[in-house]
Amino acid sequence: MSDATRRRAISNSTGCSPSHRLRLARTLLALISLSLFLPTTASAACPSPPFISGAPPEIGSNPGNADVGATLFLINPGGWTLCGTNNGFEYQWYRYAPARGESRATAGAINGATSPTYVVTPQDEGNSVFVELKAIDNVYGSTVEDAINDAPIPNQPPNPPDLASPATGTGFFSGTPITLSAAAGDEGGDTVFYKYYLYQDGPPGQGTLVTITAPIPGPWTIPSNLIPDGHTYWWTAQSLDTQSTNFLSTVSTKAWAFGMNFPFPARPMPES
Repeated sequence: MSDATRRRAISNSTGCSPSHRLRLARTLLALISLSLFLPTTASAACPSPPFISGAPPEIGSNPGNADVGATLFLINPGGWTLCGTNNGFEYQWYRYAPARGESRATAGAINGATSPTYVVTPQDEGNSVFVELKAIDNVYGSTVEDAINDAPIPNQPPNPPDLASPATGTGFFSGTPITLSAAAGDEGGDTVFYKYYLYQDGPPGQGTLVTITAPIPGPWTIPSNLIPDGHTYWWTAQSLDTQSTNFLSTVSTKAWAFGMNFPFPARPMPES
């Protein structure tokens, strides 16, 4: 059989001429080249640094009110896509005070708060707390993403004040300056202010209310015109913090008495 006859036999057995096969090969090569540029869910974004491709990171709390002692945690760390290997996360918790006009942009990092969870402290009262995640890809780099939500920590009122001085039964002569002094602590570390209540000739609920002061950050010296001679006076106090004048403690359960121009020592009535 001649070579020409053999080529015709092969062509007839495949049903394609050599030129047809060449065209098919060129078409297949073009399709393969085009597919390299078509987007796919896996290859379109990779390689790249980590990125959020699903739900963003979100904070939860146990118990749910995020009060002092509660544990903040990530309900989920976010729907991350990471292209490389040796991946992991780093965490940093932040605190800011919306009541003082602060925002996330001015938030301060909480020292040592670099775990996936965070236990709320008294210093967090009245502030908002959030976490920043750093997704690490040792091949393609790292990306920082903040949680989508804050954990607002409710402010607690300061403790009811202890009444420091003057003590019950103290007598004063006319014209003697009298300074009332109360003391109270605040778990959140806020500056504590005091409202003083002054009554004449009887304790709260029985005597005549003389005045209630505006909140002041310390002792109060009574104006002499409010305490004329020949009367006994009772006083008590209430504490509040600096975050809002609405955060008042209960009035102290003590009501301390003193007398003006009474023989010394005068004991009009024990504390009630």
